Amino acid sequence: MLKTGRNRGLLRAWTEAATCCGLARACLGVAEAQMMTVFVLAQLSFKDLAAYNRYQARFMPILKEFGGRLLAADERPETVEGIWEGDKVVLISFKSRNDFAAWSGSAAYREIVKDRRAGADATILLIEGFEKSG
Repeated sequence: MLKTGRNRGLLRAWTEAATCCGLARACLGVAEAQMMTVFVLAQLSFKDLAAYNRYQARFMPILKEFGGRLLAADERPETVEGIWEGDKVVLISFKSRNDFAAWSGSAAYREIVKDRRAGADATILLIEGFEKSG
């Protein structure tokens, strides 16, 4: 439960942002939406650390090759509200949905993602940003 004024303010900002995002999608054309920054939020639960570590060791060069940026990777995120039972959260950005698709569909990523899938169960979300990249 949100008890402090700061937390209520964060909740209000989050609600306003979510509403704005829906309006932005409705107002933008498909071509413009393809050029908006997208974020990948991964929530991971480890099941085979050796496999996950193999994935992690090869991850960054492939991410950078496709213009992705690792914004955060945290094995001890603070749960502010609700229940979270995962082991790690990762936040990545790409300049566009097309850049994300090129990365996630690339032969190089498809090769290493086998180790991520063997090493961790994951919930992965693709989130549209507010501004056009560039």
